[in-house]
Amino acid sequence: MTRSQRPRSARRRIVTGAALACAVALALVGGVTFTAQAAALWSAGAPLDPLLMPMTVFGVASVVTIVLVVLVGWFVAGAALRSIAEV
Repeated sequence: MTRSQRPRSARRRIVTGAALACAVALALVGGVTFTAQAAALWSAGAPLDPLLMPMTVFGVASVVTIVLVVLVGWFVAGAALRSIAEV
């Protein structure tokens, strides 16, 4: 079987790529945001405790975003592959 005849394999490849790209982007944004906030608080002499709640919220939002992107990617890839298979 060629790759075009295995829609599940192609869909998995697309969804995995999209999920990895989102995870890397969110990790970079989270890391930069946390570092900037920590540096600002540390230079002001403030404790880092106020960072814990926003970063927890950011972490949960990141996980929810990744799950939503994977689900949307799965649906879109499946629709595209179904339309190709019909041709």
